Amino acid sequence: MDKHLLVAVSEHRESSAGVRFACSLFNGSAGVRMTLLHVLGTAGQDAAAAAAMQRRAADMLHGVRQWAEGQGVLPADIETLVLPRRYGVLRDIVDTARKGLYDAVVVGGRYLSRLEQMYEDSVSRGLLWESVDFPVWICHQPDASRRNVLLCLDGEEPSYRIADHAGFMLRDCAGHAFTLLHFNRARTAAEEVLERGRMLLEENGVGKDRIETLVMESSDHVESILNVADRGHYAVVAAGRNKRQPDSFFNRLFTRSVTMRLRDNTQRFALWVSQ
Repeated sequence: MDKHLLVAVSEHRESSAGVRFACSLFNGSAGVRMTLLHVLGTAGQDAAAAAAMQRRAADMLHGVRQWAEGQGVLPADIETLVLPRRYGVLRDIVDTARKGLYDAVVVGGRYLSRLEQMYEDSVSRGLLWESVDFPVWICHQPDASRRNVLLCLDGEEPSYRIADHAGFMLRDCAGHAFTLLHFNRARTAAEEVLERGRMLLEENGVGKDRIETLVMESSDHVESILNVADRGHYAVVAAGRNKRQPDSFFNRLFTRSVTMRLRDNTQRFALWVSQ
């Protein structure tokens, strides 16, 4: 079964990180398709300005497509899509992803100043707060030399969903192994959590020799995950996110979940999130 990615691309250079990451991760593997999506800005009632914006977007996506084909992506496995803005960039991406039944949405992260982090959500940050029913991949500065997946399992269903997703997406990529990470609360519970994660990977066709486990004790899970990801040179950190979210804007800022904090710190690896 083919895997199909919806890759959001804007005029900001950092947004192409998603395309670069997908190309390096799959390395031209057959059975992986990409749709490059650009949501247009607003041009008001000026028809000429709108037409010019459409041409610039098409040219930009054509250039990104040519680059991807140069990295080994088959022309038949990549297409472009330019859409007018209807509800805002975030909701238009979500709407397109749902209608197209894509396996994941890939977004490039933009480094924001502290002021922007306080007052303006980027596309990838906003996606984490949407009630989305598809995995999201967030890529800042992909390092093509990185390999393997650090899969964070906490015993909640979202973490098992991202485990199932990771196994499906990378089952044919023998160059990537999986480390199942669990923060220990009770030894019996840890064994059960890791065994379920292992079964999900194996059911997707991942061999036992590509799976290892790691149990840790830590008071700061995010810092520990970042340290393990850095030491292990992982290409992907995958984690589930609970749909229960703080209601107020200030709670958003000061009581962020693990995946939100990881999103703020991710640099050389990609963060995969499922709800």
